[in-house]
Amino acid sequence: MEIKMTHIRSQTQHANLSTTRFIFWDVRRRLLCMLSATALCLVPSVGLPQKIEIDLSPFLFDAVRAGDAGKVSALLAQGADVNSRNDTRSTPLMVAAALGHVEVVRLLLKRDADVNAANQDGITALAYAEVYGHEGVVALLKQHGAK
Repeated sequence: MEIKMTHIRSQTQHANLSTTRFIFWDVRRRLLCMLSATALCLVPSVGLPQKIEIDLSPFLFDAVRAGDAGKVSALLAQGADVNSRNDTRSTPLMVAAALGHVEVVRLLLKRDADVNAANQDGITALAYAEVYGHEGVVALLKQHGAK
């Protein structure tokens, strides 16, 4: 996945604050995601590092759908929310279970994914795995307390 980042900074008149806007462009999907954050610039006398909060959920869902356990692990290590929700209120665990990605399911469970969470239609990861016949995923979810 190729991502281009454009950084636009406009200084405020107070202290050492700046408004920073990041535009991420995913060339492969032509997905434009604009995020705004107020960041603390480096203050020479104090030396504080700049910290920007970025929602990694869309990238986590992409990696889960692809069954890429390496990317999923990297995103979780960078702070992606293991129990984040998409537009249908599904979690990454539900998506991985529906697609039968056993290693991704194992990884998400190891990172404390909510095994009994339900989406907007009341469907859980276990229900998805059962409907689509992913027996390995069903067994794994039941071992972790899925009902």
